[in-house]
Amino acid sequence: IRDSMQSVEADVGSFGDRFYGRLFERHPELRSMFRRSLRQQARHLVDSLACIAMSFHDGELSEGLLEALAAVHVGYGVRREHYSWIGENLAACFRDTLGDAWTERHEEAWDRAYRLIEAGIHRALDRIGEPLPGTPPDGDDA
Repeated sequence: IRDSMQSVEADVGSFGDRFYGRLFERHPELRSMFRRSLRQQARHLVDSLACIAMSFHDGELSEGLLEALAAVHVGYGVRREHYSWIGENLAACFRDTLGDAWTERHEEAWDRAYRLIEAGIHRALDRIGEPLPGTPPDGDDA
């Protein structure tokens, strides 16, 4: 996980363009959740992924980190079903970014990691609740 982040961190702009272009092509209804520039959002995404990658200990993630992540995203209007879309998109963008350097080991590691992330976020949503469909986002940047 950590070594694959190096390639992403080296080219945040391309990763962000690929990630958000693909996401909004498949789910245009999500575009309104993002109020900051996509360059800023890409940096934020990559920083968050790097934080998560560095937070793995023995294949586990901090529930506190996942709850904080869920709480922030609830404020933006992100709902439970959006996380599977994000996971699918992340996997495709990692594959595209790493190209021939992307291996089955990367695929398995990120698949497992994202399943842990998504499950932890779902547990957090069970505790804190989630926005109703159509709820406008809070704050002024996702």
